[in-house]
Amino acid sequence: MTRNWLSIAYALLTLPAAHAAWTIETIATNSFSPTGEPNRAVLAMRTIFVSTPIGTYIDDRIFAAYRQPNGDLMLAKPGSAGWTAEVVETAYPLTSYNSFAKNEFSLAIDSTGTPHLTNFVVNPNAPPSGFVRHLRRNAAGNGTCVNNPGWDCQVLHGGTPTDSFLKIGSSGTAHVLYSAPPLGPAYYRFLQSNGLFSSAENVAMTAKGLALDASGRPNILVRKLTTPPNSLFVRAWNGSAWVDSVPVTAVSGDLRWSSGALRACLVEAESNGTVSIRYGTLNGTTWSTTLASYVPVASPGPSTHNCSLTFKAGKAVIAYFHGVNRDLKVATRETDLNWTIETVASLGETGYYPSIGTTWQGKLRVVFSDTAGNIRIAKEQ
Repeated sequence: MTRNWLSIAYALLTLPAAHAAWTIETIATNSFSPTGEPNRAVLAMRTIFVSTPIGTYIDDRIFAAYRQPNGDLMLAKPGSAGWTAEVVETAYPLTSYNSFAKNEFSLAIDSTGTPHLTNFVVNPNAPPSGFVRHLRRNAAGNGTCVNNPGWDCQVLHGGTPTDSFLKIGSSGTAHVLYSAPPLGPAYYRFLQSNGLFSSAENVAMTAKGLALDASGRPNILVRKLTTPPNSLFVRAWNGSAWVDSVPVTAVSGDLRWSSGALRACLVEAESNGTVSIRYGTLNGTTWSTTLASYVPVASPGPSTHNCSLTFKAGKAVIAYFHGVNRDLKVATRETDLNWTIETVASLGETGYYPSIGTTWQGKLRVVFSDTAGNIRIAKEQ
């Protein structure tokens, strides 16, 4: 028996979409960042096979993580009555919290459908210092998190607020990349068979992204002191050593392993006053890139022109925020020189910090935020 629980109809607030093939649902309202800016939300999706006494069915597990204005870390999931959210970790209220790091939490799902998070939590006795932690859902309710027994916690790092990136391979191993601003370094750790994380390994100056290859080995997007300005490079673990790519011109990006190679969407600040969204493939240690879209620079500028990458039927799909029109765009790669661009959401100032994924049926999902304090999800029909 094949069954997808997410295909069960449920009533949610649906807003008009700019494209007939998409519907927009609300995950949370009044959810500004602690600084009052549009909030960042992260989408995680994973297709799992669930065995029951009467057969096996396919299930798309989907979660979204975001912060409340008071800094609480929230985890939301869809249900028959809409999206419900829980407080995973209560944060020390700090008005400048989000000014330290835009990616200070990350979300992934393991092969059993269990959510994992990395998160920076402020130490109330010594703000703004605190701890980078890994959290994993504990279904038995006897977890090690002091204030939330529904989760197991491990401290990975102590210090200043930091960006972090989390991926989980097919074997269930969690990999974490994080950096300690303002000058780094970036550290890499992985979850060992004994349930504890490996020692922190200094891998570069600034962490920018993480992906796992088909063997579960890490590929990290980083910047280092010797990297040219506005350039990043990939450091890939080949089983015995880190191998560096040549630099690629970009200020941010999103890595994915697909069809036997490392792929990326890359945000490049152009000298002619635009931001280009590019798609790249790493061939050995050399990048080949193609232009997906030009985005004219406008306030709030390149820092919010992040991109998110997924694949649909073998085609690269990039979600990004258009800074002039203030809307959410999705670009699909038809050929090297041909991209189809859709406006997915355009109601008000919207499309901030998109995070994209694909269901097992090949339908796109994009989580994003707007200046009205809403966390939303766009669903391809």
